[in-house]
Amino acid sequence: MKDGQYQEFWKNGNLKYSLDYQYNYALDETLREFKSTGNKKKDNVLIIDEHNTVKKDGKYRLYVYFADLPKEAYYAAYVDGVSHILEMQNKKGVIKIDVPPGVFLMKKIQFEGFYKGRRKTVKSVKRSFNLGIESL
Repeated sequence: MKDGQYQEFWKNGNLKYSLDYQYNYALDETLREFKSTGNKKKDNVLIIDEHNTVKKDGKYRLYVYFADLPKEAYYAAYVDGVSHILEMQNKKGVIKIDVPPGVFLMKKIQFEGFYKGRRKTVKSVKRSFNLGIESL
């Protein structure tokens, strides 16, 4: 059973990566990866190519186009910290947000993408932004 920090090194002795385990589960947010030169690898972020809102049937729909994760990745969405249904089709996600007429809303939207990384561990990348919607 793994518990604590696990490290692997390059042949030249430099740290390759370190990852913390708790009760035999990898804590992915603790993963630190390094190049063989010793420089830290750039952290991945969830790339959103484009997003737009469309009013349809009295509700707003936020369309988000993801760019960088493999096909087998899966996604989660949060609106103001609350889990929200994210309908996915071909790396395009849709969230439906109800905005009453005459109201302006500011929402914090966060997306998280999950995919299998090296060593079969599940990695996650996040992206968040503020969204303003006004229903006239």
